[in-house]
Amino acid sequence: MATDGITGQEPSNGGNYGFQDQQTALKWVQKHITSFGGDPDQVTIFGVSSGAMAVGLHMFSADSSKDLFRAGIMQSSAASYKYRNKEEGRDLFYFYLKCLRAAIRNPESDECALTAQLDDLEKATTRQILLAQALLQDHLFKKGVFLSALPGSIAFSPIIDGSFLKEQPNVQMEKGNEKPLMLGFNKDEGVLFANFIDATGNLNAVTFNGILGRDYENPMLIVGREGYGAQTPAAHGLQPKTPATALANLIGNSVFACPTMSANIEREKPTNNTWLYFFAQTSVENMEKPPTNPKVNNVCGPQNQWGNACHASELPFVFNNMPPNSTEEDKALAVKMNALWAQFAKTPEAGPSKDWKLWTWPKIGNPSNFNVLQGADSDANFEDLFEQSDCAFWLGEIIEKNANAILIPKQLPQE
Repeated sequence: MATDGITGQEPSNGGNYGFQDQQTALKWVQKHITSFGGDPDQVTIFGVSSGAMAVGLHMFSADSSKDLFRAGIMQSSAASYKYRNKEEGRDLFYFYLKCLRAAIRNPESDECALTAQLDDLEKATTRQILLAQALLQDHLFKKGVFLSALPGSIAFSPIIDGSFLKEQPNVQMEKGNEKPLMLGFNKDEGVLFANFIDATGNLNAVTFNGILGRDYENPMLIVGREGYGAQTPAAHGLQPKTPATALANLIGNSVFACPTMSANIEREKPTNNTWLYFFAQTSVENMEKPPTNPKVNNVCGPQNQWGNACHASELPFVFNNMPPNSTEEDKALAVKMNALWAQFAKTPEAGPSKDWKLWTWPKIGNPSNFNVLQGADSDANFEDLFEQSDCAFWLGEIIEKNANAILIPKQLPQE
């Protein structure tokens, strides 16, 4: 949260203290890695989901991070997520102060206060700080903000202040990356989010269209396309008679698949330092506990008979940490992927393996130069994935707006 120095700290970074913590850790590694037999010039940073988003910020937005690592791996990043600017971060800060004032007055409060007081920061307890955080998130939820991975759905995130974090990371990512980069996404990224949202019982045509209205300039352009309307037939094992499938399609394509495939899309010449993967193997582990509602299908867990490769389902394979009852095919793929990730970290300029196709830029109509990660018994072909994901639409025709300023109304500090 940006404070504009009103707490006497005068931060030039508009907040971003969590991101500074990451930089401190990377500096610690640079200083001490030789004590563990490591090489400070051979550091690869990697993460999945929000961790991948952090890698993107280090690679494409933070000049002060450039000397702290050699290469990056981004797994299932919401690569085009629009972070708040400093003014929007400041508004979030003042709105949070109102929630903190309410938590201090009454721990059971379900509404934020009408005014914000800076003095509350000095006397607040840890419990009150956490209560205020939950209160703010509850407020956003009441406004129809679901954990959708769409713009504004993350309550607290880094601030693009123009100095410490210079620009939205996807801007530079589309132009090309200076450091070796391995990135990719899973076949059914949106299913986990849609299933989680639908489990609350709040997803219907009204709330679904409300999400679109909040996040896009012209939602009618979306609902008029096949696969994104509230009446989209059920698939992926999601609940029928709700727009869960449409939401899964929308999140999977607009948040993960197309922004990832947009890497280097604005380059005029091929790049020789980017490798893309597409993980298509069925999820082997239940990444989320089964919902308590028996009507909600467990679409990503062990009983996943729909073949979904959900968000984060590549992790057991990457770390070769498979469930005991995994098939021999799954175990073999895990050994392979574990070796690919390790090889990239060892020789990032050469890529994960000799037969891995180098990613240059998405060629509409034939985006086939990416490595499909699936079991040996599967021969599924995904060469038309760019078209299947509707990427010409998401990257060209539809303009995604940064709705954060709408979620957090402009706040005025107290004199």
